[in-house]
Amino acid sequence: MKVYEVRGCIEEADCVIGHSFGSSVDGGSVNHALAILMLEHAAGRPMIADRTLVDALPDGDNRMAHVVEGQRTNMKAEGVGTWGTLVAAKEYMDEYGLKSPLMIAQAYHISRVVRQAGKLGITSIVPEGLPTEFDEQSEQIWTRSAFLWVPSNWLGTLLLKKRGQI
Repeated sequence: MKVYEVRGCIEEADCVIGHSFGSSVDGGSVNHALAILMLEHAAGRPMIADRTLVDALPDGDNRMAHVVEGQRTNMKAEGVGTWGTLVAAKEYMDEYGLKSPLMIAQAYHISRVVRQAGKLGITSIVPEGLPTEFDEQSEQIWTRSAFLWVPSNWLGTLLLKKRGQI
C-alpha cells in the first residue's frame, strides 16, 4: 500500500478542498483530523468540503466557502463520492477564478483523489502530514481498515477507469 507524495508549494494554493474518509465525525475521527488540517492550511483561502467534513467541525457550515452535499457513498454506490465532490469543487473554482487547490484527504486516499482531480484539469497541491488512520466505526466498510481498503480501492479504481473518472 503506497503512501502519498507531497506535491507543489503550499504557498501557491488559492483554495483548500477537503475529502472525507469514512463516516465518523466525532473529535477523535479521521474526518475531524482532516477538517482541522483544512483549517490549519486555510490561511484565509476559501475552503470547499463535503458534508461529512463540515459536520466534523464545530460551526463547520460557517467556515466553508462551499459545501458539497450528498458526498457519502454506500455499498449501493449512492452518493456523489470523490468524483462528485471534485466536480462541484471545480465548478466553484471556475466561478471564482481559482486555479491551485490544496488537496486534503486521508493519506491512502489522496493519490486517487489527485488522479481524479487531474481528469478534471485540476492540478493539486498536496501537503505533508495527512492522517493515515482509518475509521473503525465507519458506515463505509472499506474505510474501516487497510485490510478492507486495499482490495476495495483496487476494484474501485478499475470501475473509475471504466467510467473515465481516473
